[in-house]
Amino acid sequence: MLKHYINLIRVRVATDLKAEASGYFLGLAWWILEPALYLVAFYCVFALGFRRGDEGFVSFLLIGLVHWKWFASSIANSTTSILQAKNLIQQIYLPKILFPLFVVAGNTVKYFVTLILLFSVLLWQHSLHLQYWYVLPLIMLIQLILITACATLAAVLVPLLGDLKPIIDNGLLLGMLISGIFFDIGDFAEPARTYFNLNPMAVLIGAYRTLLLEGELPAWGSVFYVLGLSLGLLYLSIALHRHYDRRLPKLIV
Repeated sequence: MLKHYINLIRVRVATDLKAEASGYFLGLAWWILEPALYLVAFYCVFALGFRRGDEGFVSFLLIGLVHWKWFASSIANSTTSILQAKNLIQQIYLPKILFPLFVVAGNTVKYFVTLILLFSVLLWQHSLHLQYWYVLPLIMLIQLILITACATLAAVLVPLLGDLKPIIDNGLLLGMLISGIFFDIGDFAEPARTYFNLNPMAVLIGAYRTLLLEGELPAWGSVFYVLGLSLGLLYLSIALHRHYDRRLPKLIV
């Protein structure tokens, strides 16, 4: 049965991505162009507007934007994934957790495409360090677990608590501002630095920068804190999905 659901995710994601790409004149290139436009816009604001354009700022900014977009897009698009499938789930049985997983898998494919842009910019700026390249997949895996936990949790809670969606949307906006995308958390003194690092995305973005820009290993204590938090949220999400899986079709009007 698990193999069947994995194959279903694969087919659904391939179909959705193909349909999305065909809807754009530039096709798959848009997945790279979109974060590039984000980069240009934020660079103009922070580098030119606020005079924050020190050497290497483009690479610094792009690492934050690419990994934040993977997280935020997955969460934002997952919040209504079960609600949007209400006609289907009221006719046939499918585990409701599949619907946010479709979203996460699709956004993960897009993320790997945007890595082409990221590594191209890092190479162009001569700022790429890969001494510990083998650690990078581990950080990506931890972020994927965090995304999966948050996305599936949001997907099951929004049908139960309708007012939660605008809270999540505004929370993502706030998260973008406090995750160290536009500034280096290391520049802050204690206890502000510790408070910032309670944010799991701030820790992960910092870990990517440490690996790719400095060629050093990340702070493992912080990384494993994120892993523990992610696994805890994933456990909670799975428990809620099991409890409400067959009740959700009746609760969704």
